[in-house]
Amino acid sequence: MGLEEDGYKEVLKAMYEAHYEGEWKLGFERFKKTWGKLYPEVVKSWERDMDNLTSYLKYPYALRRFIYTTNSLKRLIKEVKRRTKAIEVFPSIYPLRRLFIM
Repeated sequence: MGLEEDGYKEVLKAMYEAHYEGEWKLGFERFKKTWGKLYPEVVKSWERDMDNLTSYLKYPYALRRFIYTTNSLKRLIKEVKRRTKAIEVFPSIYPLRRLFIM
């Protein structure tokens, strides 16, 4: 059995959507039991970095999507690139500063 087969998505989704750290750890134990022998490096990495991997669970559920996603940051970078392409030279620091305050 490998990650390519059915079942792994449900386990990873349960970990991703966990409401508290204990729920995440239960999902991790399920992953470890099922795929740990095939993917020992993944398990070791997750065990070593568990505090970092679950740190977002300390925040309210409504805020978590902003913490563990970079979509907002990617959008900001894309907008800055778009605007600076149109304005090649800024006359002073103030128009550039306004760009970041949008």
